[in-house]
Amino acid sequence: MSSKRKRWLILILVAALLVGVAIYILLRLMDTTSNGTVHVGAPPSDQQTAQPLNIDTPYFSTLFPAGFSLKRQTATPAAAQTHLQLLAATSGADGQSAAFTVGEMPSGGMTEVGDYHLRAAQTSSYQPYFPANLPAGAKAFRTASAPAAFTVFWSHAGQYYLLAFTSDASDTYGQLLQTYLQVIAAWQWK
Repeated sequence: MSSKRKRWLILILVAALLVGVAIYILLRLMDTTSNGTVHVGAPPSDQQTAQPLNIDTPYFSTLFPAGFSLKRQTATPAAAQTHLQLLAATSGADGQSAAFTVGEMPSGGMTEVGDYHLRAAQTSSYQPYFPANLPAGAKAFRTASAPAAFTVFWSHAGQYYLLAFTSDASDTYGQLLQTYLQVIAAWQWK
């Protein structure tokens, strides 16, 4: 056998040995147990309640229908443009969510609020919407295609309020409207 063939044979054997050792090490690592706790189900804060969800902020209070839970409520310093962000949602098949934002009204009014400007300008994606009990002076837009979603823009005491109601593909505007109507019926300014 030539020396060139011997070198290739030795090189192939060394490479095969290295691959075999690497596989052996990986198999040993994957065979070990891990330490920790497994929690089954949703955390307690995400579980739906049979009672309406009471929301109480420095700016307003309201009630969400039973089945909603508070996912996030973030307050920022008064000097910030956005003062409050809140997210409440259902879990499970109905998949509704409501995101509220309270912010400082820009000097140019509502048309300078980015979310409002987007919906007013993107007429192929958003259409004016006039749900029942729309507060005086408020404007609303709905999505032009599925899934169902609408946003209400409302001003009060030098601030803007953005109330966005969305769903996964299973809910309709009628179902979102029922949530909105309950929220608006219970709305109290502070």
